[in-house]
Amino acid sequence: MNKILKNSWIFLIFIIMFLFKENIYSWFKTKDYNFNYLKENELDYYKNEYLKLLEENNLKNDFESDYIFTKIIYRNTYDFYNKLIVYKGKDYDIKKDSAVVTDNSLVGVVSKVNKNSSEVILLYNDKFKLSVKINDTYGILECKNNELFINNIVSESNIKIGDIVYTSGLTSIRENIPVAYVEAINISKDELTKIVKVKEISNLKDMKYLMILNNKESNDEL
Repeated sequence: MNKILKNSWIFLIFIIMFLFKENIYSWFKTKDYNFNYLKENELDYYKNEYLKLLEENNLKNDFESDYIFTKIIYRNTYDFYNKLIVYKGKDYDIKKDSAVVTDNSLVGVVSKVNKNSSEVILLYNDKFKLSVKINDTYGILECKNNELFINNIVSESNIKIGDIVYTSGLTSIRENIPVAYVEAINISKDELTKIVKVKEISNLKDMKYLMILNNKESNDEL
């Protein structure tokens, strides 16, 4: 008897869902729309705060319309400082190799672009390499053993601890984006070059929102 009643209830629920399927579908569709709406509004809020900060400090917005605000949607615990996934992709004209920044410095570059999301490799990814400059000296920033270095800097270079490392502008990534600061300077064994150890400016652990700076010369994903 109990089994018959249980089956009757299941059948009744099925009939109700069938009769009101359009209403149920409409409800879920509205919920998805509301979620996306809130997500977009949240990004707009941070975008407006950024523009307000520029205005209050009499700073020029050098990025014009080539920047896109986005939110981190996935970070693997075991790959936390190597890469992440952000909301927005081809639908927002995100380009591969574009710079990814926080409110004060570069933290990575776009490595892959999907329809609605993009993958970003961070400074501590062993595949990450970036053309940078310190004062009037140029070099390549890369990660070795979970530390950031700029190698092959001539020993006569005018570099001191605390100096800021900027993007060089020699690639498609824009010039003068802050990246890191000089933490230590060592001389190579042959005393011909310096090995400059640097530290990222942004706190990579607590990031939530990012800004993608599309490069005019970036190539679309193959």
